[in-house]
Amino acid sequence: YDLKQEQVVRLTEGEWNVQDITCVNENDNRVYFHGSPENSTEKHLLCLDMNDRNLSDLTSDPGSHQAMVSPKGSFIIDSYSSITHPEKMVLAAVNGEVIRELGNRESEKMDSYNFGTVQLFKVPAGDGISLPAMWVLPPQRVTGQKFPVIISVYGGPGSQDVKNSYVSLHDNFYAQNGIIIFRVDHRGTAHFGKVGAKEMHRQLGKWEMHDLIAAVKWLREQPFVDAEKIGIRGTSYGGYVAALALTRGAEYFTYGFSGFPVTDWRLYDSMYTERYMDMPDENPQGYEDASVMNYVEEYNGHLQISHGGVDDNVHVQNTMQLADALLAHLKNFELLIYPNQFHGYRGNYRRHSQRNEVDFWFRHFFNREFELVHEGS
Repeated sequence: YDLKQEQVVRLTEGEWNVQDITCVNENDNRVYFHGSPENSTEKHLLCLDMNDRNLSDLTSDPGSHQAMVSPKGSFIIDSYSSITHPEKMVLAAVNGEVIRELGNRESEKMDSYNFGTVQLFKVPAGDGISLPAMWVLPPQRVTGQKFPVIISVYGGPGSQDVKNSYVSLHDNFYAQNGIIIFRVDHRGTAHFGKVGAKEMHRQLGKWEMHDLIAAVKWLREQPFVDAEKIGIRGTSYGGYVAALALTRGAEYFTYGFSGFPVTDWRLYDSMYTERYMDMPDENPQGYEDASVMNYVEEYNGHLQISHGGVDDNVHVQNTMQLADALLAHLKNFELLIYPNQFHGYRGNYRRHSQRNEVDFWFRHFFNREFELVHEGS
């Protein structure tokens, strides 16, 4: 575009996302940016020659790359991982040729750990759309054995949970204890670009529930999934999705952990909310349909809600209003308010929250409490 916002020329083509511009080298007329032209679960550093429109991938190894380009466009520092390899950092020439390895999180000690099996795939949404998904399966599986599932979600517009990147030790802990960790990205996430984000305009919550319910139906058909023990967990926007799942989607979700959730979009900040929902007086039905409180009568499961007492992002009134609505309908749930904690917890508050959530899943999936092994014992 020129300074009058008139398009001069289109530089890229195709149904894929340009994620950010890393460097513009005016000397050789090249632009370096991150994108995913071949596979939406991956992220690569791309170089576009603006003279001949030639596009090249400078990070050909499969996975999710986060690269920096030197100011003169001569070198690249690339940090990347995949579902099969932990993070590695390399110094490379601008053509992508590796000069030296700067760091590698892989260790020989990792061979002694029995990590879960990670797989990327797609599940049907029921209306012709295929949803990117992944799971971490327990390492020890016996024919006929059935496992509970935790659906881990964020789910905000343009976000992405399903990536070809190394999964956390937290996920592996659950897998080692016989719980499948499952992620699926709905049609409003980054995989589907601007077209997907447009689907969510004025109707937050609609497609999240539609596509998550489709995923639950698919999970129930898998021979090694315990169809009676499918839970969902998330924080922030993911906390909203989890709370909505146990109310609006109560027929499909029985267990859930909701961390510092938005529960009514009239309670969240205008900059974010009005971008997707417009103003409340312009979209009153959309706000009503998206409110968790309007579905509490349908709730009949086991929900744990956690919130920081001084959260200055998602105010604690979101949780208080949801708790009030649940109590008004004589619904049982668990509530933890962490004093003096903001949007996310620190120190021992964080440790307590993590251990308490693990205990929640162990109690409901295995009918036993989580036994903490103290350091040095």
